[in-house]
Order: sequence, then structure tokens, then C-alpha cells
Amino acid sequence: MKKLKVYGIVVFLLFWIPILGQAQVEKSTLKALKKELTKDSFRFILLNDAGHNGYKDQKVIAEVMGVIADEADVETIFSVGDQLHFKGVQSVSDPFWITNFEVIYTHPQLLKADWYAVPGNHEYRGNVDAFVNYNEISSRWKMPSRYYALDFKLKKNNVKRKLKVLMLDTTPMMDRYRKDKSDDSAQQDYQKQLQWVDSVLTNGKEDWNLVFGHHPIYANTSKNPTQQQDMQTRLNPILQKHNVDVYICGHIHNFQHIEKENSCITYIVNTSAGNSRKIKKYEGLTYGYEGTGFLLGELTPDKLIIRLINNKGETAYTITKKK
Repeated sequence: MKKLKVYGIVVFLLFWIPILGQAQVEKSTLKALKKELTKDSFRFILLNDAGHNGYKDQKVIAEVMGVIADEADVETIFSVGDQLHFKGVQSVSDPFWITNFEVIYTHPQLLKADWYAVPGNHEYRGNVDAFVNYNEISSRWKMPSRYYALDFKLKKNNVKRKLKVLMLDTTPMMDRYRKDKSDDSAQQDYQKQLQWVDSVLTNGKEDWNLVFGHHPIYANTSKNPTQQQDMQTRLNPILQKHNVDVYICGHIHNFQHIEKENSCITYIVNTSAGNSRKIKKYEGLTYGYEGTGFLLGELTPDKLIIRLINNKGETAYTITKKK
């Protein structure tokens, strides 16, 4: 661990100067956001597909995240896969932890926030156990296992409600990744995970249920169509059975808000926090966005607000759901 600390200091000095001042958020933008925020709401940031060793828009988005997190007093961050492009990490002391995470998200508000993560397909190219076990090294990395549930309390005035967040490991759910029987994803029992999801939602008494994973159930993408087909036949029926409020994922590197007929679930494909791609219109797409960014979520007992924040810190799009 001593080597990791020494290496971290060296790389930190190399990265620190380029990071400073790269992204500026207009005071008027922050003022407008502050005015919109609901008092006593539970706030979080969600990002994905971020890791590019500081290149592309990763540093800029990280700086904007820090400014927005500070303004909104965010203390909870969800990272839903591909935090560590391109081949994950090999160990908890892998240098990629420094260049893809530690010297990128350096704003004081991001340093003190709790980071809850799940692996994406790129983490499966490395050592997923090391991705999980980094919580033994970092005080802000809160990842107890490959998939898990979190409980939060919501309160406004005299109204109290509960929030359940399910963090899912979606890579093993798709046959495309399981073709190589020696691959780590093929060793994972996705049916056991699906049974766990069903059990948690069956036994839970939460008022709000948000489900996060890396891969989309519905999306416009040029990627192998069997990915969505597997997600639609395996995970989606469970989420529909329990009428979860929102399913948010990444993987596609653009933002898509999808509403499907005969489904109460809001499907959100979050854009990349590092590098974005083009998008085409298709059935069910309510809104699409091709730039980089992240999500700022806000929950009260009776309302969920999800804001798409672009690389200038501006609110590009807003989704609101009420109870």
C-alpha cells in the first residue's frame, strides 16, 4: 500500500494543475438551480461510463460534478458501471484507480461523498473482486458486493416515506458476455440475483423503488440486440411485477428518456460522464441528448425530480414523477 500512496502523490501532481479551472459553471446557472431545489430533499448524483484516464470530457465533467454537488449539498453518488475504462483494474493497488478516479474527482464535496458503485462490462475485463474490495482502501468507496440494496429515509414537513435503491450487476444477465465459460461473468449466477431482486421488492415496504444497473432494458443503440432482449425477458418482468418507479442505466453513451406503453416504469439511459455518442429517434423515446453529463436526482416523500446536467452545469432536461 505504500507504493500506491507514493505513486498516487506523483500522479496527483501531474494531474492536479490540468484539472484546475477547466470547467466553469456560470453563477446564474447555479443560482437558478439553487432556486429550483426542494428544501429537505434527498439528493444524489448518478454517473456512468466515466473512466477515460482524464481524457475526453472526464475531467471537465468531474469538475462540474463537484461544483453542482457543492451547490446542491450532495453526499450520495451512484456510479453505475464503466467507472474504470477500458479493462477495469487488476487489483486494489492498480494505477488506474489513481488516473481514473482519485485524481479526477477531487472537489471537497466529492471527496466526502459516499460513492456506491456496480460493475459494468469494462470492469469485467479486469478483476471485479478488486473493484468491489476497493472499499477497504478508500473511505468514500462504498461497495459491499457486486449487487446490493440501499435504504434511505425521506422527510418533508410531517410526511415520512422510505426509498429503496437496488444496485444491480447486469453483465452476467446477458448471454453475449457468457459465451466464454471461463469468463468471470459466466461464473456468476444471474438467476440467483434475479431471485434476490424479486425477494427484496416483494418483502420491501418502501414507497419509492429505484433500480440502477449498467445495461439498458430499452434503448436506441447499434450494440448487439440480444443484450436488450435478455434484459427484457429476464429483469424487466420482475421490475414490472413490482411497479418500480425508475430504471436507470448507462452503457450507450448518450441520454435517452423512454416511456413504454402499458408500463409504469420510467426508463432512463444516462449519458456518459466521459465520451458521448450519436442517437437516433425510435418508438418510446421521449427525449434524447448526445452530449456528455450526469444526473442530479432529488427526492421528497411525494416527488422525484431527475435533472440531466450537461458539461457546463446547465440543466438540459428534467423528469418529474409524483406519488
